[in-house]
Amino acid sequence: MTTEHDHLDKAKKGGCCSTANADSLTTAIDPVCGMTVDPAITKHHATHKGVHYHFCSAGCLGKFTAEPANYLTGGARPEPAAAPAAMWTCPMHP
Repeated sequence: MTTEHDHLDKAKKGGCCSTANADSLTTAIDPVCGMTVDPAITKHHATHKGVHYHFCSAGCLGKFTAEPANYLTGGARPEPAAAPAAMWTCPMHP
């Protein structure tokens, strides 16, 4: 009989129900959103100036391929300008 402890132990080792991929020992950071991506699992890849990049989704891939320089400069991105009639509301305000 398999106990909950046995199940969790197998999952930690990459067996049973684990999503761990034994062949994938590295991860990458999606340059658009900053999410950790497993290059062996994701379907979304691009090469820019000889460097391979991996993405979490088609959306991030599309943003990157449209304007790669926006995501590779490493600098802070400017805040989008608010509309003139916009009013800030605290997210904690009921």
